[in-house]
Amino acid sequence: MITGLLNIVAFKAIDKYGMPLDIEGEIKSDKGEVITNFKTLHDGMGTFPIIPQPGSNYFATINGSAEQYPLPQQTTNGIAFTVRSTSRGKQFKIQYNNENETFKPAYLIGQMENEVIFTHELPSDKKEISGIIPTADSYSGILHLTIFNKDNMPLAERLTFIDNKEYLLPAEFKIDTLNTDQHKRNRFSIALQDTIIGNFSVSITDADYDDGGMRPQNIYSWFLLNSDIKGYVHNPAYYFNSPADSIKNALDLVMMTHGWTRFKWSDVSQNKLPAAQFKDPAYINLSGLITIEGTKKPLVNQDIIAFKSPLDTSSKQRGIPLMLKTDSEGRFKLDSQVLYDKYKILFSEVRGKKANSYELNYSPTPSGVHIPYNPYFFR
Repeated sequence: MITGLLNIVAFKAIDKYGMPLDIEGEIKSDKGEVITNFKTLHDGMGTFPIIPQPGSNYFATINGSAEQYPLPQQTTNGIAFTVRSTSRGKQFKIQYNNENETFKPAYLIGQMENEVIFTHELPSDKKEISGIIPTADSYSGILHLTIFNKDNMPLAERLTFIDNKEYLLPAEFKIDTLNTDQHKRNRFSIALQDTIIGNFSVSITDADYDDGGMRPQNIYSWFLLNSDIKGYVHNPAYYFNSPADSIKNALDLVMMTHGWTRFKWSDVSQNKLPAAQFKDPAYINLSGLITIEGTKKPLVNQDIIAFKSPLDTSSKQRGIPLMLKTDSEGRFKLDSQVLYDKYKILFSEVRGKKANSYELNYSPTPSGVHIPYNPYFFR
């Protein structure tokens, strides 16, 4: 906590099993003064404001318990960094109260999914800096904000969630053929808007098994929330059920009480990156260059279909179509392939019979890893 400045402290109360607890209590100084009251707002989480005074220590007490929970120590060497959501975007405020150049903010970086999306230089002559980060055109997910000094050292970090609902697509579900007898054919179709491009999947479940209650986890909560933060999140699907302000405020509490899963800037500056969690299993890779026949002109930025099928024509295995795209130099890469026998791969431009003739130069990279045969792989 920063001495003499308004600090917004977020907390999370859990039992010995990690489940959230609803509590109320008081924040007191070591002199016995009651500074403020606090209580949980959602799933054991809440916030309270405090302005630490020089020379004082603070602790929390829970109603009905004599146990004391010390608050973090205070310091003058640091900055107070607050972020809140508004209709215009993410409003931030930075405050500091010392002249030490080491703790003077110089610029703000925002990143999502390991990609830096903006860098903003901060004025060096102000003790209080505020601004708006426009997010209307951003993808939904966790925005990781980090403030650096002039020597590229991180001073403060804050997670905040952007929820623009672009992941919800309007669709029409049609029943083309319906037959409820056993082993009868049913045909359904899902119509999306003409301008939508993407990969989609459908999940079919047993209606008798589904109790109709809210699932604690869903595909939105996993991809947009759980996969990007540390720690257990109780009922994460709750935060995507409604656009209500109460849910947005509860989600911001999750941002303030959970850490980030990717890396620490202080480790990056010291060239200390975390060990890789996943290792390339060394499947077969195929890469090459496609040029127009009779010329050296490459086929650049074009969609290509690769058909992979076994040489043995008596095999029951069917050809598997794979979509590729050449880069700006006409090169392509087909990676992570599993081939159990001799295969032929046919390359074709998407235009089919209207396509030109091309020459293909390729370089296979064989695998050194033995993969046992799986009879269910091609079913």
